[in-house]
Amino acid sequence: MKRGFILLLLASAPLFVVAQAEEVSPRPSWKGFITNGFWDNWFLSVGAGGKVYMGANDHQGDLSKRIAPSFDFAVGKWLMPTLGVRFHLNGISAKGFTRDPNNLYISGNTANAKGAYPQKWKQAQAEVDVLLNASNWIGGYRSDRFFEFVPFVGGGLIRGWTKGNHHTMAVTVGLVNKMRLSRAFDLNLEVRGDVFDAKFSQEVGSRRVNGALTSTIGVAYNFNKRTFTRSNTDKLQEEIAALLAIADKLKKEQAALTRENSELQDKLGKEQNKNKAIQDQLNNQSVTPSTIQDQLIFFEIGTTEVSKADKDRLKKWAEIINETADKQFVITGYADNITGSPKRNLELSKQRAENVFKILTKEFGVDANRLKVEGEGGVSAKDLPSLHSQRVTIIAK
Repeated sequence: MKRGFILLLLASAPLFVVAQAEEVSPRPSWKGFITNGFWDNWFLSVGAGGKVYMGANDHQGDLSKRIAPSFDFAVGKWLMPTLGVRFHLNGISAKGFTRDPNNLYISGNTANAKGAYPQKWKQAQAEVDVLLNASNWIGGYRSDRFFEFVPFVGGGLIRGWTKGNHHTMAVTVGLVNKMRLSRAFDLNLEVRGDVFDAKFSQEVGSRRVNGALTSTIGVAYNFNKRTFTRSNTDKLQEEIAALLAIADKLKKEQAALTRENSELQDKLGKEQNKNKAIQDQLNNQSVTPSTIQDQLIFFEIGTTEVSKADKDRLKKWAEIINETADKQFVITGYADNITGSPKRNLELSKQRAENVFKILTKEFGVDANRLKVEGEGGVSAKDLPSLHSQRVTIIAK
């Protein structure tokens, strides 16, 4: 009994391992595949295992004596990656127990300790099953998947014979655990349950229906063509959708850049207006020894050239510097930290100060030893008294 029970469990245990032969990216889909031709995606399978009959009094006997050999033969076709049909033959014999000594299928005249007589008879079952490939439904279609989880439901005719013939309709539900051995061959571990009229076993009891649990292991051969082809229309629609998504993203990025450019242009305009106002103020003021420390030279953003108006002002500053012999003057260049890199802003500030130094010394005769040149790089405009950072200052020390 124990050995038969263990063998049945081993044959019945579904394999819930979803290992795959290789990774496929991106994740495929079962949708959008071309319906195959009539001769495509056919398969043939054979298998063998055991069957346990479940009638009104079968529990009166040992399980090991109720296990009968069972053989499978099926031919079917996958209509799409998730749906298939098959014609299935199953059977050879069935075993059970009865308390009726006159039962048609009694195989011995001796009852066991519980008063039940063993039964045995030939039987076969023919049916049509509808198969659902749950792995392709859930995980997307792929032809290289190692394990596939395939539940099914079906119905057909079950017939028994030994002493007379009896038949009835049966309903079946089951599960095929399909493991890929190669492109052509699969290993199938199948578990199925059948329900049918209790009169089939010629047993009188309280049950209206009897059942059977069958488990088999076998091999399936897949005929060419073995795979499914994705629809070109579906591919085109996916590509169009992807391009539209990219176009929408680019449109949003373009709008963001336009807004950013508008904000920068607005800031630049405000800075230019401030520069013009300060420049006009400087052009209209006079330069004296007491005001030289407050004098500034301003530049356009990114430039180092001194304007003609500022050169005229530097000429006056040169006269004052030459008259103030007891002081040294520091020429300091600045740039803003809003535009440009820190390295670029430092170079820009130094070049502005050096250009002012060259004009004072080479054009207006200021002693170079009385001047010191510095570059402060990028500074924050909000920290400057003049509210502008594109400048050069000359301060007496």
